[in-house]
Parts: sequence; structure tokens; C-alpha cells
Amino acid sequence: MPVLSCFRCKAARTARRLARVGNAVPSSLVIMPTSVSLPKGATQSFSASAVMTDSTKQNVTGSTTWVSANPSVASIDANGNATAAGAGTTVITGTYQSFTANASVTVSNNTITSISIAPAVASAAKGTASQFAANAVLSDGSTQNISGSATWTASPSSVCTVNSASLATAVGVGSCAISASSSSVTGNAALNVTAATLVSISLSPTNLAVAAGQSEQLTVTGTFSDGTTQNITNTASFSSSNPAVVTVSATGLLQGVATGSANLTVSSGSVHITQSVTVTAATLQGIAISPSTLSLAAGTSQQLTATATFSDGSGQDVTSTLTWATTDSSVANVSASGLVTAIAPGDATITGTSGAVTVSLSMSVTPPQLVSITLNPLSVTLAIGQLANFTATASFSDGSTQDVTASAHWSVTNPLLANISNTLGTAGQLTGVATGATSVSASLNGVSGSANLTVNAAVLTSITVGPANLSLALGTSSGLTATGVFTDGSTQDLTATVGWTTSNPLILSVNSTGIVLPIALGSATVTASVGSITGSVSVAKFKSGFTQHSASDRNAFA
Repeated sequence: MPVLSCFRCKAARTARRLARVGNAVPSSLVIMPTSVSLPKGATQSFSASAVMTDSTKQNVTGSTTWVSANPSVASIDANGNATAAGAGTTVITGTYQSFTANASVTVSNNTITSISIAPAVASAAKGTASQFAANAVLSDGSTQNISGSATWTASPSSVCTVNSASLATAVGVGSCAISASSSSVTGNAALNVTAATLVSISLSPTNLAVAAGQSEQLTVTGTFSDGTTQNITNTASFSSSNPAVVTVSATGLLQGVATGSANLTVSSGSVHITQSVTVTAATLQGIAISPSTLSLAAGTSQQLTATATFSDGSGQDVTSTLTWATTDSSVANVSASGLVTAIAPGDATITGTSGAVTVSLSMSVTPPQLVSITLNPLSVTLAIGQLANFTATASFSDGSTQDVTASAHWSVTNPLLANISNTLGTAGQLTGVATGATSVSASLNGVSGSANLTVNAAVLTSITVGPANLSLALGTSSGLTATGVFTDGSTQDLTATVGWTTSNPLILSVNSTGIVLPIALGSATVTASVGSITGSVSVAKFKSGFTQHSASDRNAFA
């Protein structure tokens, strides 16, 4: 009872394992063979299969409980091996879980006197199988096929193996002994195994259709008698029935030449295969857009080029035949000719369509790009010490402009001739330092603009006459001075070189050296001039107490 209980545990575990395979569970039990006749002393192996609810079968021989109704006729062990004990008939019952099945065993009084195996000598290629049969000669002179009940062995197993169904498999080159035993009687046969041979070849791809100019690498696979397969492309031979339509190289590279059809033959030894090859017209392989990616500053444009390639290796510019489109016209536009114009910062996809083929490129639009800087004025001539104010105007890729005087960096090509300010509030203000010609530049983000500069010698800008508020008595004189102020800030005594004039010669006279002489009571203005530059002083009134100078005195003074 404990043995049976343990056996049932094993059966339960097997049932649970089977139940875990999907959702299928056993529905019935089948025993094979269902009926057998044995001579006394012979053995027979039975097998049990559980039929599952999904119609599959599971071998449960080892989990089945085996019982003989009459062990004196035939007994059976736990593994389903029955032994004929005495003449008669009995029933073998197998039980698995709640399912049972029966088989009939008939035993005769005859005994086996000898066993012969057919064929006695067989030859097979490695990997192939050979069927043997065992015939027993019984004690009454009759014969009986005991192939299914005999015990089969093969030696050495490195050359061949044999199963319980008397099927021998050649696994290695050499000679192998095959034996069938029953009731202590053995019969022998021989199997000679030769090297595996090529049985068939297959070609990949199986559907051979190429366009003109298109190539296809073939792969040849050989199947051998031992069931193995091998790539034999490099050792196979190839031929085309019409090389004007299709050619094939020694390595199996198929090349479409012109439209039509031809037969391709692939062979290895005596094994060959022939397949038809169809070559169609050159086909469109793809369309490429150049450039493949695009980044533009707002306001700029880029011409796209679309090139179609065909299976015969030819190419064609199809830019003008594509239908162009953009996914976001607020970011970028594209014309019918493929000219892309960046509108505003952002991302967009540009597509070109020809029939069922659509190609695309991704583009990004960056903020407007600084294109140029213009200085105003473009040319300046000044004297040493004189000031000039420049302004800088930036032009951008979207057509906009901006005053960048304060943010640009100002410089002079020859800083010995002039100084220019980069200080906030006075940026772009230039001062002449020395005579000569140079240029002024304003730079921002790698972009520059320039203007021409000429610095001349310092020039007179003003004249100061002194002393101021001069008052003289009649009969006295006084000397005036004229001081010139120049563009470089320097001063110079010009008393002797200026031209002196008086606003009222009847009241006040002045000579060429700036000496003034009152003539009559009153006031007058004395002016010193060099060209258009003048300076003056007012002699407001004169003191009385002296007689008026005569004309001869005035002339003598002059």
C-alpha cells in the first residue's frame, strides 16, 4: 500500500505538470499495443499515453499502474514490460489517475528456437535510417514476427543506434552490429554506414525577380543524408540560360541586365535545381534631398535639390517635379521649385512627394542673423583734437535694422591717429590725435562695419581778445592781445598776425599790432580776425579830461 501510495503521488505530480502546459488536462488513456501474441518466454513492452483535452497526447508510461489479470500467463512490471510465462490469454490493465485501458496478451506453449534479422546486411549513408525486422522460429516449426517485442541493440553506438521499433539510424561512418533478442535467443545483422551524401539543394530567395540594374545575392543550401544542412554557395556552380537578360557570378550574385526572363541553374555534383528569373524595368529605389538637414536664420533662404536613384544605377534630378510642402508655414515656406525661406524661429518638416513616394527633411529656424553693420558717416575728415560722432546700424537676415552704437565694439585701425570711445553714453565718439588716414570699425558678434577717417593738422577754432572791459582816458593808449584756440586744445598768441579792426574809427583807432588809441568820448568794439575766425572786445567808454586828438595825431598813431 505505501508503494502504491507513492506511485499515486508520482502520478499526481505528473498530472499537475501536464495541467500546467496550457489549460489542457487528461481526458482518456490509450495503451499500445492493444493485442499481442507471444511464445512462451518472450517479452513485450507496453506504452501508455494520456489523451489531453486539446487532443494532444502525453507519454505517461512511467506514471501508469500496470496490472496483469493472470500473471501465470503473462506478468508485467512497473515500467510496462510484460513477460510471457505460460500458455493462455490474459488482460493487461493500465491505470493513470482515474483513467484505465486494457490490452490482450495471448501466450502459446511454443518456444523460440532461433531469430533471424532481415536484412542480414544493410548499407546506409550517414544520417539515414534503415528498417530491420526480427522473425522468430518457434518450437513447432512456425515463424512469428517479433520485431515489436524483441529487445534491439546496436554496437558501437557511435556508428549506429536502433530503437524498439527496429529502426536503425546511421550516425557515424563504419560497421555496426544489430541484434534482436527474445527468451534468451539472439539474432544478428550488420549495418555498414558510409559518409553522408548530398540529397537536395535549395535556393534563397525562392522568388527570383529583379529589376534591371538590380542585384541579388543568392544563397545555396545543401541538405545531406544525415539530415544536416550546409551553405554550399561558394562550391556550387551557377549558369544563366540568357546572359543578355540576367547574369550570375561564380559567388552567386544575380544581376538583372535587361527586361525579360531566363532560367537559372544551380548544381553541385549530380544534384541540381533550376529556377526561372524575371527581370523587370529599372525601378525607383529612392529619393534623396540635399541638404539632408537644414538650419536657417529667420529671413534667409536655401535651395533644396531632390535626386532620384533607380535600380540600374542611374540618377535624375527631380526637384522641379516633386510636390513640396511644409508642416508649419509660420516657421518656413517652400516654393514649387524647392526654395525654402525661413520665416520665424521654430521647427518644421519639409516634404517632397512624387506619386506614392514621400521624402522629408527636418529643419530649424533660428532667430534673425546679424548680416552687416553700417557706420554713419561713412567718411570723416577732421583736424587734430577735433571730435566726430559715429553711429552703427545693424542689418539682420529678416530685413530689420537696429541701432547698435552702444553695444558694438569701436576701434581705429591706427590708434596713433585717433582715439574712439567705447564708454556708455559716448560710444562711437572719436578724437583726432595725429595727422594721417585710417579707418574706424564697429564690430558685433563677428560682424564689422567701417568708415574712412582722415586727420589733418589742428585748425584755429576761436580767438580771444583781451583785456576785457578796457577803459581808456583820451590821450592814452593800450595794447590788446589776440589769443588763438585750436582744435587740439592748444593756444597761441596771434596779436601780431591777426587783422585788427574797430567798429567806430571816429571814437577809437587800432593799429596792426593791437594798440588802441581813444580819439573821442564814447565806446567801440575792437575785432581781431584770421580768415573767418574772429574775436572781439568792447571798450565801453573813455575817461574825459583830455583834449580830442587832432587828425594829425591820429595819423601819427596809425
